[in-house]
Amino acid sequence: MWWKIYFWALLVLSLLGLPMLLQYFPFGLYDYISIALNVVLILVMYAYLFRPKILKKKQWKLVFYVLVFVFLEELAELYLLPKHFVTNLLGSTIPLTELEVWVSLLLGLPTVYAVYKLSK
Repeated sequence: MWWKIYFWALLVLSLLGLPMLLQYFPFGLYDYISIALNVVLILVMYAYLFRPKILKKKQWKLVFYVLVFVFLEELAELYLLPKHFVTNLLGSTIPLTELEVWVSLLLGLPTVYAVYKLSK
């Protein structure tokens, strides 16, 4: 039950956020990657909840490793790398505060668990 509430909340928040993103158009490469990862997070939750055969277990494992890498990269960018190092390197037009990065990481954590379960 909670997973379905989480899925629908994630979907609604993502759809409500789209019009706000348009004010930062044209996007940089980092922004396109972030949007694609958001779509992947929603797809993972859909696959975890409703069990359609979207990918094979090995492919889900690859998605899991990519998501873990992205989460670790975000944490490294917050505390180890120079401020906005990767976002400036790849080009981002959307400014994010540390709080916004933490909220997005925490909202995405259940999805990492879900993709891990899909890969097993």
